[in-house]
Amino acid sequence: MTEKLPAEALEIIEALPADGSTLGNGRLREQLGHRPNVYRDAAVRLKDLGLVMAGRGRGGTLALSDRGQQL
Repeated sequence: MTEKLPAEALEIIEALPADGSTLGNGRLREQLGHRPNVYRDAAVRLKDLGLVMAGRGRGGTLALSDRGQQL
């Protein structure tokens, strides 16, 4: 990947479990201390790049994709 990711996106990748388990968006955002719009933008970018995938849940969840696990 040649695209430089913002620090907030890298923090999301680092916080997600390496085994592909999911974490809730609300919990993850609070854990990282990101403002809602900053977190949302970073998560959308990661999804668009195929590094994370959305899971189920009322507030939504994220998990590393196979590609994201390789980082």
